[in-house]
Amino acid sequence: MAEAFRKVIFSGKGLEEIKIEILGEFIPCREVKADKKYFEKFCREGCPNYDKNYSCPSHNQTFDDYVKGFDCIFVLMFCMSPAGGKKPFDAKIIEKKAAPFVEKILRSLEKAAGSKAIAARSCSICAPCKKSLGEKCPSPEKMRRDMVSLGVDCTDLARKLFGRKILWDKNGKGPEYVSFVCGVPVKSLEEKEKLLRILSHERKL
Repeated sequence: MAEAFRKVIFSGKGLEEIKIEILGEFIPCREVKADKKYFEKFCREGCPNYDKNYSCPSHNQTFDDYVKGFDCIFVLMFCMSPAGGKKPFDAKIIEKKAAPFVEKILRSLEKAAGSKAIAARSCSICAPCKKSLGEKCPSPEKMRRDMVSLGVDCTDLARKLFGRKILWDKNGKGPEYVSFVCGVPVKSLEEKEKLLRILSHERKL
């Protein structure tokens, strides 16, 4: 794959060190495969947290709604695993360690692009989300939708852009890597170099 960006970062020390591979590519928004009704059906039938987070289903916003006014999107895939290749590993621990780093990067990139990033996971600014308590979101300007809630086929993006699979934890054995797929809408490919410079300066978690 000829992705526009690839970088590997190591964070932590000793047995706690994790490897974070960052892959990125710019594509026109029209090339993103999205079907909100299709993916929301799986969320509604299989997720115990359905309708309990403002960034997740159910809401009426689609991918096309979210990226209106932007021609392209900078798609990012983060693949994370223990640096020494230790197995089995707890995927949830790796995910928890990496989530703030991913959030930091997305906020930096969206600021430069003048857009709102699309997150890889549901919003965690409030724990629990106020929606689960029947209350209004206290920070709607900070909350970001996640890819699946907008109907984006992340499996298709990972395969098409990076030649990677989205892997899942099986019987507590841990996958080869934990992955996040997210994106930052951009107005045109002319902004490509600006965002790549920001991403290239990231050094650590």
